[in-house]
Amino acid sequence: MGANVNSSFGESNSVIAPDESYILFCTSRPESNSIQQIYISFQIGENIWTKASPLGAEVNTEARAGSPTLSPDAKYLFFKKAKKPYRGIYWISTKIFEKLKPQNKY
Repeated sequence: MGANVNSSFGESNSVIAPDESYILFCTSRPESNSIQQIYISFQIGENIWTKASPLGAEVNTEARAGSPTLSPDAKYLFFKKAKKPYRGIYWISTKIFEKLKPQNKY
């Protein structure tokens, strides 16, 4: 998947959209203060992926978001937060991905 997805910080718990348009995974990168967060990368061509981005404040907090899982229809993202007082399982609409999706510049 190349350097846009893979890093020296380690990636885990990946899940790919049913239509293979994006991949979600957990990582602890410097831009996230080395706290485990969920990142997304979009497939924009045959085996070409965008630079991975953290999902944002709706999902990622200091509570260590992880274990991304999609509903069968890919309309919802389920994830966990591992740190008190936020510890638990959460869900959110995958429509939040739209703001992270690359825009065609034609």
